[in-house]
Parts: sequence; structure tokens; C-alpha cells
Amino acid sequence: MVNILGEKNSMILVDALMGLAILAQSVSLDLQVMYLTRFVFGFFCGVSSAIIPPYLTSISPLDMTGFIGSFNQLLITIGISVAYAMNFFL
Repeated sequence: MVNILGEKNSMILVDALMGLAILAQSVSLDLQVMYLTRFVFGFFCGVSSAIIPPYLTSISPLDMTGFIGSFNQLLITIGISVAYAMNFFL
């Protein structure tokens, strides 16, 4: 998809499809639709997390490329740790 549309257009398409999945999930009361939209949202979230880091490193200045690439991983790790801590304390 990135080779055909490019990184920026791929991100826009994936974000639009995630928005549609969220909208479908919010208006439906059916359990099967909930499962389907959660799967679709998770899939597109994974695709988005594969597209964004190379895009960020390609638009960043050369002296900050390594920092931008590793900062994304650091924030993911911090997010996982916070989610774990919230689950532990609640």
C-alpha cells in the first residue's frame, strides 16, 4: 500500500478507515459488529504503527533521525508500562 499510495496518503487512508470503524462501533449495538470493528480497528492500528515511524524518520532532519526513530519505541514502551501499572493498581 505504501509503495502504491506513498506514506502520507497511506496514513490518511488508514486513519479514515479507522475513523469509519470507530463510527460503526459507536452506532451499532450488535455484538458481532463490535467484534468485527474491534478487529478492523486493531488491524489498521497495527498498519499505522508500521507506516508512521519510517515516515517520521524520512521527514526529520538528519541529525535527529536516530532520536526520532528511537523516541517512537520509547513512547510505545512507556504506554505499555502505564497500561500495566493502571491495570495493576485498579
